Amino acid sequence: MCFDIQNLIEINGISLKAGDRAILEAVERIDVAATDEMLLLRIGGDEFALITGLYDLAEAEALRDEV
Repeated sequence: MCFDIQNLIEINGISLKAGDRAILEAVERIDVAATDEMLLLRIGGDEFALITGLYDLAEAEALRDEV
C-alpha cells in the first residue's frame, strides 16, 4: 500500500517546519493503523509504502480509510 502527501511543496512554501510536521503526521497515522506484522518504509521525501500482507481488498480499503 502506498501513501503520498499531497501539496507538500505548498506546505513547505508556508514553512519548512510545517512540511516536516506534515511528514511526521503522515508517518504517525500510518503507524497507528498498521499492525506489528506490517512493515512501513519511507520510499521518498513524502512517499511511504506499507507492506501489509493483506489479500482481502475490503481489509486493505478499510486500512487505507483509517489512515
